[in-house]
Amino acid sequence: MQGDSAGALIGVAWSLGLPADFLEEVYSDLAMCGPVEMVKLRLSDYHDAAIDRIFQKFPDAHERIRGRCQIGITVFPRKHIWVTEWRDLAHLRNCLHCSMHIPLYCREVPFWEGQAVVDGGIAIGGKHLAHGDRTLVLSAAPWSSWPGERMFDLAIPLPITQTMLPPSGDFGAQRMFELGASLVREWFENGGRMSPRKRRSAIFRVGGSAVCAGMWTLRALEQYALPSRVDDPRSSAPGFDEMPSFFDGVPDSCCTSGLRKVLEHPRAAHGCMR
Repeated sequence: MQGDSAGALIGVAWSLGLPADFLEEVYSDLAMCGPVEMVKLRLSDYHDAAIDRIFQKFPDAHERIRGRCQIGITVFPRKHIWVTEWRDLAHLRNCLHCSMHIPLYCREVPFWEGQAVVDGGIAIGGKHLAHGDRTLVLSAAPWSSWPGERMFDLAIPLPITQTMLPPSGDFGAQRMFELGASLVREWFENGGRMSPRKRRSAIFRVGGSAVCAGMWTLRALEQYALPSRVDDPRSSAPGFDEMPSFFDGVPDSCCTSGLRKVLEHPRAAHGCMR
């Protein structure tokens, strides 16, 4: 089992044998983050809550999946690595944060063995697949349907707004479940054929390098210019009403005071946009 980005969390859950209905609950909890919380840069809090749901069921998860699950990480400049060994739960948690790390959006700024990292999905290619062309590859990335893209067997090319921003609430999450179920049914009805020669498109190889360069620039910004993330109370479930905002600890100025007001009061933001 291999997984990059959000797929790393699903890969861990599958490797532990967790049922589909449990994963639906975890994903629905993540969806509660919604676009507003994402803009407030609190996505890492929801990542931690989802990880906690899994770790509460398996306090020895790092031992159970050792050698059976691979989590993908991108290290500088665009090198994809798989991680299959973890010392303890904290080490596994950090690995998941590394794989899911989109600079700025995720305020947990992780390192892997002393190296800065970004989201694992930006660097993966056919040569990284555990079983080569016989690896069943799933994706919801917008580039999965680009011309020349032959990497994926089951793919729903969602627009960038739906891959970067969580779906809004239960309705948005349910729509994702229905899309996935429909895709799998259609794939089986068509014979369950796998892509015979899994390769990335030229567009992804070139364009992905530009995107990756931008991610490293944002990574440097969040690491050296922004305040550190305040650790969340990990016993909390999603719905972090009392949790600190990204703006806590940032002094007010003519620029930040208005932005703070808009981001921390979404109804007011809606009125302003109107």
